[in-house]
Amino acid sequence: MDHRTMKTPCKPPHRRGSMPACCIAAAMLLASSSPASAIETNSTEPPQRPPPPPQPPFLNRYTPTTDVDDIAALDLDQRSIVAKLASGTFEGMKEAGLIYVEGRPVVDEGGIVVSAPLFEGRTTVQSLSTNVKDAIDLADSATLRLFETYYGSTDYADRWIRASIDGAETTFENGNADFSKFGLEGRAESFRYGTAVLNIWMSIVGRLETAAHLCTIAVFASTDASVMEWDRAVALYTGSLSRDTGAEGQFPYTLADIQCRTFGTCDPDPDPDPSDPDYPIVLSPLNQRIFELFVFGKERLESNDCDGARDDAEDLRSLMTVPLIQGVLHASYATDVEYDVQETTHGAGAAFAAALLPLIHECNEGNADIVHGDLAPGEIMGGSYDVVKAALERSYECLNVRCEDVG
Repeated sequence: MDHRTMKTPCKPPHRRGSMPACCIAAAMLLASSSPASAIETNSTEPPQRPPPPPQPPFLNRYTPTTDVDDIAALDLDQRSIVAKLASGTFEGMKEAGLIYVEGRPVVDEGGIVVSAPLFEGRTTVQSLSTNVKDAIDLADSATLRLFETYYGSTDYADRWIRASIDGAETTFENGNADFSKFGLEGRAESFRYGTAVLNIWMSIVGRLETAAHLCTIAVFASTDASVMEWDRAVALYTGSLSRDTGAEGQFPYTLADIQCRTFGTCDPDPDPDPSDPDYPIVLSPLNQRIFELFVFGKERLESNDCDGARDDAEDLRSLMTVPLIQGVLHASYATDVEYDVQETTHGAGAAFAAALLPLIHECNEGNADIVHGDLAPGEIMGGSYDVVKAALERSYECLNVRCEDVG
C-alpha cells in the first residue's frame, strides 16, 4: 500500500480537546478513672488491613494497585479463539464459539481438565458484552450509552459476534450486518476481529469512563473503586501476553502497534540501547501517549482530581479510536485500489466498521451511512476508498483525532 496517498491535511483537533471544651474535660475525667485494662479489653477499633501485595507492571510503565491477573488473562481465551478459527473449518468455528462463551479449558500440570471456567463465574470474552451492565453503568459511560442508542441494546457486541458464527443477520436499529453474504472465511475473520474491537474495546473505554465517574461519588472517596476500574481497563488494553515485553499480544495494545507499522506512523529506533530499562520494549507513538495517559489518569484518581481523570478518559477514547479508523481504511484501500477479493479482508473491515459506526454517527449520520454502506458484509466490493476516506476525515475533528496519528 502506498501510504502517501492516505495523507490529507486536516484541521487540528480540539481538546475536550470538633467537641466543646466541657465535653473534652468530661471525657478526660472518665478516662482517668477507668482501669487501663478495661480500655484495652473494650476496644472495638478494627485491625488495620495489610497492604496489598505488589503487582507486576505493564510494559515497565504502569503498575496496577489491584490484582488484575484474571482479566488480563482473557487474552489467552482470545488466542485460543484465533487458533481455532485458523483451521478454516466449521468444526474450528464451533470450538472457537465454545471458548468465546465458556472460556478456554483450565488444565493441571498433567494436562487434565480440572475446571470449566463458565461455572466458576470467570469473566469470558462473551460476558464482557452480555454482562456489561453489571460492570459498566449506563449513567457512568457516555460511550456505552452512545452505542446502546445506535444499536438498540447494550449487548450489541455479543449479538454481532453470534451472528457471524451462525452466518445470520443482525436485527439492530442501525448498522445491521448480514453474515449470510459471507462464506466461512469472512465470518471467521469478522469473529476474530469483532471480539477485540467490539467486546474488548468497549469494556476498556467503559471502565475508564466509569472510573472517572466513581471518583465524583462521595461514598467512593477512598478511590479504591475508581482505581480498580482504571487498573482493569489497562489490563484489558494490554493483556497478559504483552505485559512484560509487548510481544505476542491479542488485545488493542498489539493492534495499535500493528497498525502503526502498516500505516507508517512508527518512530524507528535506529540505535536501540540494551542497557535501557525499557529494552526491548519500544512502543508506537500512539501507545506511548496512551500509557502516559493511563499513568496520569491513575495519579489523578488517587489525588481525587476527578475532572482531570475524566479528561484523560476522553482523550484515551480518542486515541483508541485511531486503530479502528485505520482498520476501515486498510480494508477499503485493499479492496478498491488493490483489488483484494479475499473474504478475510472484508470480514476484518466489517468488524472495524461496526466498532466505529456509532462514533461517526454521533458526528454526522450521513458519514456513518457511507461507511456502513461500503463496509457491511457483502458490500465492500462495490465501495469507494476515496469516498470512505473523505467521510472519515470529515469526522476527525469531532472525534478529536489527528491526521498524523492515522497516517
